Amino acid sequence: MSARFTKISLILGLFLSLSGCQHRLIKQPLPAVPLKWSQWGGHSRENFYIPTQEKLSGLKLVKTIKLFSSPGKTLLISGDVLFVPTLDGKLTTFSLRTFKKIGQVKLPQKLAGTAALTHNDLIVALRFGKKSLFLLNPLTGKKVWTTELGSIQTEPLISSPRIFVTTLYKGIVAIDDSTGKILWEKHLPAQSHSSPNLIQNRLIFGDDRGNLRAVKPSTADSLWTVSIGGIIRAMPVGNNGRVYIGTTAGNFFAVDAKTGRILWKFSVQARIFHEAAVAPGGVFFVANDGFLYKLSPETGRLLWKRSLNGVAGTPPLVYGNRILLGTLEHLLLLIDRTSGKITQEIKLKGRVHTLPIITQKYVIAGSEKQWLYIFEKEHIR
Repeated sequence: MSARFTKISLILGLFLSLSGCQHRLIKQPLPAVPLKWSQWGGHSRENFYIPTQEKLSGLKLVKTIKLFSSPGKTLLISGDVLFVPTLDGKLTTFSLRTFKKIGQVKLPQKLAGTAALTHNDLIVALRFGKKSLFLLNPLTGKKVWTTELGSIQTEPLISSPRIFVTTLYKGIVAIDDSTGKILWEKHLPAQSHSSPNLIQNRLIFGDDRGNLRAVKPSTADSLWTVSIGGIIRAMPVGNNGRVYIGTTAGNFFAVDAKTGRILWKFSVQARIFHEAAVAPGGVFFVANDGFLYKLSPETGRLLWKRSLNGVAGTPPLVYGNRILLGTLEHLLLLIDRTSGKITQEIKLKGRVHTLPIITQKYVIAGSEKQWLYIFEKEHIR
């Protein structure tokens, strides 16, 4: 009996050991790399513009990966490790050298969530639930801390040592990224589906009553509030002392970042849900009328508008001379930033809600019904 018990114990131990490995996301510590796509918008979160001298001409598909569910709103990269949250409540990692799966963890109660990277750990925000924000060690697959914030429908903002989160019921909250301790919380009279952004050292976000707000990042003291009507679903973006934001009422605004004064307004006969992008010479936004608009950042004058042959499913992301965005008609588009001409249409296998992300070598995109795409960048010669 003793030998049999020992044998069963060894088998059980081996099974548990192997099971534990399956819940890790990485097999070795993340590398210390200077550039990471660490959160929503990557290192271009403030304005969705990536300055580069590259002249991108097109994208060439090199790998398609089938997931177990549709990818979430944002993808992450650290070194050669790609982090993919999916709508079935999982986080999966892939190697960008081999394109093979590295590891996977299941989120609590299989709830869908979003993620961001801070130092060598993952901040995970759950779309629903009570204990909705936690720090996950990707090497062990274990939680380091958990904070009760309720449902989070937005993307966390990492500004170490703080994490800023807008929530449905607690307003906006600042959390210490090493301990999970709530540093301050500011109650709002309305729910917020607008992710926060740091612009001119001001924490700026919107709410469902059409109020655009700015608070001090260190204390949450109110700096200004301006009512712009409609519902604000997008994250504000900024450049050169201006904040740009659209609403579901079809109005797009430039607001002074210091005072909250409205500088100009541009109206369309459609709702605006997505973030804008700001690059030298233009501010770009999409509405659900199927057009991409380019306005003068200084005056709001229309420079051009381009039909997308469908409704945008992602914000525009400006990469040097090109704009990348996905549509609900299964298209990934490359658009010339200067002229608005569509230079490449790539048909994917589902609607595109996932913001494309960019590495030195690849553009990575996702679409509904389980698909992830790795494209190699081609350049103008």
